[in-house]
Amino acid sequence: METKFSIENRIVELEKASAMLEESIHNFGLPPNLIPSMNLALEEALTNIISYAYNDKLSHTIEIELALRDGVFHMVIRDDGKAYDPTKNPEPDITGSVTERPVGGLGIFLIRQLMDEVHYERCNSKNVLSMMKSV
Repeated sequence: METKFSIENRIVELEKASAMLEESIHNFGLPPNLIPSMNLALEEALTNIISYAYNDKLSHTIEIELALRDGVFHMVIRDDGKAYDPTKNPEPDITGSVTERPVGGLGIFLIRQLMDEVHYERCNSKNVLSMMKSV
């Protein structure tokens, strides 16, 4: 089972992505309690792409694929932004106080906590971020 859709690189499009995720989880017969954590992971990834992947103000298409294969829920995001591998980010130091910590880096950390696997590749001039969760 899979669902494919696309959004534009605008923050207002996160609502569409969230609705499609919720509908897909329902259609795949997965438990509704999976929705908040999967939505958070998807939203974090998309927000980073929308906010940082493009050097212009033009409209870009972000492709999203949601699938259930052999008990594993897959979320794959493809964008034509500048090459960036978020999986190379070092783990943030979360031991210090909030005022002492550097800004950024918590999005991918959060995604890693929510998902079982996170992979990145650059393919055909596109960033491909794959996130998997056993269900």
